[in-house]
Amino acid sequence: AKSGNKSRMGGGFHGAAVITLDAKGRVAIPTRHRTALLDGADTLVLSAHPEGCVLIYPESAWESVRVRVESFPSFNAQASWWKRLLLGMEEHVSPDGSGRVLLPPALRVHAKLERDAMMVGQGR
Repeated sequence: AKSGNKSRMGGGFHGAAVITLDAKGRVAIPTRHRTALLDGADTLVLSAHPEGCVLIYPESAWESVRVRVESFPSFNAQASWWKRLLLGMEEHVSPDGSGRVLLPPALRVHAKLERDAMMVGQGR
């Protein structure tokens, strides 16, 4: 890791952090990443990625993703599958006062999350 690496570069989320789920399935968003992830909002959107990850978006950034996914052709098998996964597993959550969010059980099962995880930023 570079000493000059910053979590917020160009308006996006970058960097990686090891996180731990508590007994209730909550994860604490690392302090250094909260500003980039919340993007001025109080709500995050969680969804499933086909490779067994949980996607985390600021609500404002998710809206353009949702519009794009909703436009996928329903009669194309792969596009329909992406629609079911991304929109069907969509959850809106608000961090508590300590910056923790509850990962819904279905998303924990999808990503096989039990205790330890890694949060990896990929821009927006």
